[in-house]
Amino acid sequence: MSSKASSQRSSESSVNSLDSNDLTKVYDGLDSTFPYKTKLTKIHTLTATLSNTLKQFADQVKDDNLQSEATLMELKRNEIGRMLTNLELGDTIRISTYFDENQTEREKMTDLQSLSQNIHFERETPEEESNGCDIPPQDVGYAWIICAAETLMMISTWGATTSFGIYISYWMNNNYFDSAPAVNYALSTSIILFLAQAMAPLAILCGNVIGLRPTMIFGSIIHFTGFLLCSFSKKLWQLYLTQGVLIGFGFSFMFNPGMLVFAGWFSKRRAFASGICIAGAGAGGMVFTLAGQKMIERTGNTSWPIRMIGIIVFTINFSVSFVIRERIPKVRERTWESVKKQCAIIFNFEVLKFWPFWSISLWIGTGIISFIVITYSLASFATFIGLSTTTGAHLTAVFNGCQAIGRPILGLTGDKFGRINLALCLNIFVTILILAFWINCTDFISLLLFAIVSGLVTGWCQVLNQAILPDSIPINLFPSAWSFQNIILGSFCRFSEVVALKLRQKNMSKPFLHAQLFAGILVIGSFFFLVPVREWKVRGLIRSRLDQTEKELKVEDKLELLYKRRDRYNNLLSTGFKGYMSRLLYPIKA
Repeated sequence: MSSKASSQRSSESSVNSLDSNDLTKVYDGLDSTFPYKTKLTKIHTLTATLSNTLKQFADQVKDDNLQSEATLMELKRNEIGRMLTNLELGDTIRISTYFDENQTEREKMTDLQSLSQNIHFERETPEEESNGCDIPPQDVGYAWIICAAETLMMISTWGATTSFGIYISYWMNNNYFDSAPAVNYALSTSIILFLAQAMAPLAILCGNVIGLRPTMIFGSIIHFTGFLLCSFSKKLWQLYLTQGVLIGFGFSFMFNPGMLVFAGWFSKRRAFASGICIAGAGAGGMVFTLAGQKMIERTGNTSWPIRMIGIIVFTINFSVSFVIRERIPKVRERTWESVKKQCAIIFNFEVLKFWPFWSISLWIGTGIISFIVITYSLASFATFIGLSTTTGAHLTAVFNGCQAIGRPILGLTGDKFGRINLALCLNIFVTILILAFWINCTDFISLLLFAIVSGLVTGWCQVLNQAILPDSIPINLFPSAWSFQNIILGSFCRFSEVVALKLRQKNMSKPFLHAQLFAGILVIGSFFFLVPVREWKVRGLIRSRLDQTEKELKVEDKLELLYKRRDRYNNLLSTGFKGYMSRLLYPIKA
């Protein structure tokens, strides 16, 4: 026992005598015995390196986004800056006119900050200023009456037009108009969308020359005449002329001049007010769809429902024509020289040489097809999977109603995370929604979920384009970019639903499969049209940041942050495929 205890004490003494260095040597010598120790160390080192790299990258992105926010806040300090961060067509027409009259100052205005500091608009009616006529303030008072009137106009134009899906479904299912093919019914609605877009420049020019109210009243009368005569149509050519040409022509001359004055009434609350107006299109589509379907069930035809819509929209449009007015009344110059000057601003062919214009226009043109195909096919699709026409109308109403919720949210989300960033993400999402979800809808529940989700997101092109286009085009070229884009967009609207219905195959188990593939594939194409615009925007932003950093380094030569920024910007601006992809995928607000 004694010798055993002595041996144990000796062993304990030996262990206690080992210092920390000896223990480290012993531990390191165990690598051969425990091979996983080395692997775990390497994994830990790799994880730590990756974590530090990601943290540094996140800090760099945060730094760039904070700079963007600071620039935006600086711009919003004055009225011109707030206008430039949320441009409308009326703003850019004023700026283009200002450029024409101040050519020397134009050279100094290279970015939004210089524009906000150098542009000083004068009152457009100086004779009224001298008579003591007060100009209404922005964002308060009558501005909200304008907002309400514009929302009603959205309901009576875009809202009424999107309800035509139930009439197309009725005509197709009941072999209306001498058993004409389905594609002919879509043609009449496509004419509306084509003229509403393509005639917009002419409608704006007419409003500038003869006045806002006369143009809107003229448009509301033509619009109502189209609805009234459409309800008596018995032949296809009559449908084309009434529902197609007259409604489309009146739509354009009512809607476009009226929306032009909206920007002048709002400054700080423009984005919020714009969201309310945009919601009107979805709300109107929902109301007119439900009301129209109810009247079809009671009357057994589409005549009185169309007349009912015509009477309601005429009452709204005619009333709105007397409510909407310019905040600063314009002096109408009806001379030939004045008309030529306005035509030169609205149709400046220089914009056609600017490749981002074509890329953005093709993005919205191909992307909007998904919205049109869903809008005018949803009710018909519901009947083909065994649902009633009433259920199809209700699903169309749900789709339109969700637009009223989704479109303002899309606008606010784009402002927060970047319009192009959100647009590209939604391109991917809508592609999956159509090709993976809609194609496999076979019952009411699945189609209802599709109507809700698609209603929330499929208007992304129209909503985000309102900010992406003016933010990507030289301001003096935006009026002409807007004009030509409307013509291009109208052309896409002209054929999209016609092609979709032409692709419908009644003898297939999934009769709308080819139309759905058509819409989904074009949304994929839409994604690739916008991709180079993002890289171009990021490259321009990084280049301007590098220039600014170089200027600051001349003053403050020992700031470590500036050196880091300069190195980062130089790396991002490197040439070749690697540099292109680094800019394209750089997660900055764009």
